[in-house]
Amino acid sequence: MADNTQLNANSSAGDIIATDDIAGTKHQRVKVEYGDDGFATDVSHSNPLPVTMQSTVIPGSDPTIVPVWRMGEREQTSIVVTGEDLWRGNELTPNVNDDEIIPVPPDAGERMTVVSESNNDRQAGGGQQGVWEVKIQYIDAAGAEQEETITMNGTNGVNTTANDIRFINNIYATDVGSSGSASGHIKIHQFGDNREVYNMIYAGTTTSTVPNYMVPLGKTLVLAGWHIAAADSRRAFIKVSSTDVNGVINPRIFSFKDTTVNDRTCSGTLHLNTPIPALSIVKLIAFSGEANCRLAGGWHGDLIDNS
Repeated sequence: MADNTQLNANSSAGDIIATDDIAGTKHQRVKVEYGDDGFATDVSHSNPLPVTMQSTVIPGSDPTIVPVWRMGEREQTSIVVTGEDLWRGNELTPNVNDDEIIPVPPDAGERMTVVSESNNDRQAGGGQQGVWEVKIQYIDAAGAEQEETITMNGTNGVNTTANDIRFINNIYATDVGSSGSASGHIKIHQFGDNREVYNMIYAGTTTSTVPNYMVPLGKTLVLAGWHIAAADSRRAFIKVSSTDVNGVINPRIFSFKDTTVNDRTCSGTLHLNTPIPALSIVKLIAFSGEANCRLAGGWHGDLIDNS
């Protein structure tokens, strides 16, 4: 048996093609290429074959894998060199300490307060309209996932029982009145300082649209993909970021994992397959070269047990 095969031609021997003779049958050897129509790039060590891995997890099918997704909006950007988080903190009353960057609580955690800008966000004496109850999903001082349910009392703040809240991952309504949504902006802020806001539910909605998220202890977040959309014909660069580099945590320092630019367009899903370690914070940061750009976006991934 001999490898390689010579093609025949009418007047002379044809080209020799690479083959492998297996039990008397010639199997042609083929170099792998990739690219759009009209383009071909040879696969090599420096040009590996692009592969997209997408989550196929069916919720509940594997208790060690939990799908996670977060979304965010910014109604009005400014020209800020350090960038702006995708949230609507600039709409809150009173004005927050920093409506551009959502603050991060101390590692030791703290007690927090939940309050609305409308007295309709309560069941007793609230006109039976807005949000009556919310659930907070948070990371405690030890890095573990925890939950606490808060009965709303309108514009009167309700303090959390927990006093070791290290990061707010989500806040959403679990009981509502006739309107089916929040009558006013609902925020969770530092105990004793209503301008140090960590998360919020916008008026007219029932759940947080803040994409900031801390990976719980003992877990890895596989960041599968993200997207962004911009309006008003204004250009903005958006970056998905986390507080780690190659699996090493850099507290409060956000490193970029991917970037895109939008000008009244939607990116569609931008695929990733990026592991984010425990206690790293993920968020979307907008860098706008023009003021008053409206943005919306989000990310999704799978939370996997390290064990």
